[in-house]
Amino acid sequence: MICAWPYEEDEMALNTKDLEAVEKLIQKALREIGAFSRTRKFLYGLRDWGLTALLITAPLALIGIVVALGIRVVSDVKEEATFRAHTTDALEHIRGDIRALQAPQYPGRVFSELQLLEQREFALNLPALQKVVEQPSSKVAPTQAAIEAVAGKLRQTPEDTPDYWPTVYQFVQFGSSGLSTDVPPPDAPFVLLSNLTVIGFPSLFDHKRLILDGGGLKNLIIRNARIEFTDRAPRLENVTFINCVFEFPVPYLNTPYLERAARQLLVSNFSKISSAG
Repeated sequence: MICAWPYEEDEMALNTKDLEAVEKLIQKALREIGAFSRTRKFLYGLRDWGLTALLITAPLALIGIVVALGIRVVSDVKEEATFRAHTTDALEHIRGDIRALQAPQYPGRVFSELQLLEQREFALNLPALQKVVEQPSSKVAPTQAAIEAVAGKLRQTPEDTPDYWPTVYQFVQFGSSGLSTDVPPPDAPFVLLSNLTVIGFPSLFDHKRLILDGGGLKNLIIRNARIEFTDRAPRLENVTFINCVFEFPVPYLNTPYLERAARQLLVSNFSKISSAG
């Protein structure tokens, strides 16, 4: 069966206006396709760049984190070291205060502790040592090794440490009396050496209480005597003291002469001290 087409052929033809409209639609579609393609390429590129950037920046970020952690750790270590140092100082001061309180009642035990302290802590314990050496040496009963150990620590202690010289003067008397027992008592009659030079009299001052108030001694050996210093320096030439006790004036005076005498006694063993001149 054949049906007739209801339109004329001319009516199916596209005129110029229609062609222009179709062309615009095609171009618009192409533009949209192109835009989508560029967006897709950009996204793909961003994805690819992001992976590359991640590979580059991730190690850098890790390095940064490690460095930051390292700085923090170093800072923490320094803070901890400072804290430990301050804590150690505080504890050492507290232990020193406790020893000073215990010294009058337990001088022997405290003296034994002092000789074993590290030098730094020993310097903080001069008040405790003072309390010990205020006691009679018979109450402490120090050994010669202990006395020499403490004397060595006093020599290494800075002389500008608070209470250094009063402690040294008192320790010299304590140490020498602890090792030399056969001497006159502190209240025995005395011989005053002042404005006088004594030369070569054997045994003249043995077992005597001798006050050195200026004057001079030469070519003498003095045994088992109690020697008392004043602020006036005697002239000593070729003099040897054997098993003598040495006392410094109270209240204690700081003079170059007395400090020099104390230094010389600290390096001796308190049993034999010689003066060349």
